[in-house]
Amino acid sequence: QRRRGPLALFKTRLPQRQQRQQSRGHRYEAPSRAPIALFAASTAGVEHMLGTLLLLVSVLLPAGFVWLQFALHLPARVFIAADGSAFLASECDAILRVLEDAAGERVLSGGPPLWDSAEESQHYLPTKEVRVAELPALVAATRPGVDRTLGLLRRLYPLEGARLRLADLYVARYDADGGVSGLQLHVDAYTLSFSVALNAADEYGGGGLEFDALGQVRREPQGNALLFPSKLLHRGVPVARHGTRFALIGLVSVGEDELWAAGAGAPPASRLHGMFARCASLEEVGAGGERAAGRNATELCSGWADTVARHARNRFALLWRAGSSEDLLELAVLNAGLLVGAVLLRQFVL
Repeated sequence: QRRRGPLALFKTRLPQRQQRQQSRGHRYEAPSRAPIALFAASTAGVEHMLGTLLLLVSVLLPAGFVWLQFALHLPARVFIAADGSAFLASECDAILRVLEDAAGERVLSGGPPLWDSAEESQHYLPTKEVRVAELPALVAATRPGVDRTLGLLRRLYPLEGARLRLADLYVARYDADGGVSGLQLHVDAYTLSFSVALNAADEYGGGGLEFDALGQVRREPQGNALLFPSKLLHRGVPVARHGTRFALIGLVSVGEDELWAAGAGAPPASRLHGMFARCASLEEVGAGGERAAGRNATELCSGWADTVARHARNRFALLWRAGSSEDLLELAVLNAGLLVGAVLLRQFVL
């Protein structure tokens, strides 16, 4: 029996049609793979096109939307309501007396202290504060100044007929001898805010309100109020060395407090809150909202990238400080899930 070599073994694996054609002396022609190659190429092209489209949608579209916010946003205007245009010194003294009486009544009745241990505020930061609505006497003492301040806000900011509403009002306390001495960099809820100095600046060391975009600390005399967009980054400078600082904080809602502007006809709140303001100015005004004589407004501007970086740093710092807050933890988990889902979709589906 003739031994079969490797070539014979190879030939047995050829298709029958190829073997017959070779035995007859004809040249074997393999079936054309052009349609298959064309289909594979078209599939790869579609995959590449979808991947590019996903990249454009996930990167360029959000970037363009953020750029639109900066283009439509108005400069952040900070006003100093001085000389009794918001609160009188006598009204501030009356507010402090109400707080002192309420604290004494709590002690006599054996109830919890008025200024209890620090709790998390809207910023997820420890604060000592008393809600004005909890004390009827405090509501009455603050009403005249609050009415004047809301009137100033209506005259100073372009509200375009939007509804103005006092959403929250509280007294914050900052102590030099322990506890809460200040408030770290943050933004407020709603659209506009105001902060009233309830006691004289010489009663404490340090303290004041600092705006990140302006780079200066404001230590106002008793009765002066700072009016500003709520999303403009600011902080309560720690009280140092001695004393206690009291401030009346008001958070003001404008319309529906819209955060995003979708066009030139966007609601005024979406262009006033200060988060996307590249420029910030500081100006002193009188009771009628007119500019104080002989005192010019100061304005500082920065690039949109710097503004985004400042807010991003503040957001990450807030998440770091508030790692134990359940709602922020859930938000972080949700965002991580969305990111993983997008990566898996891109890797295995598209």
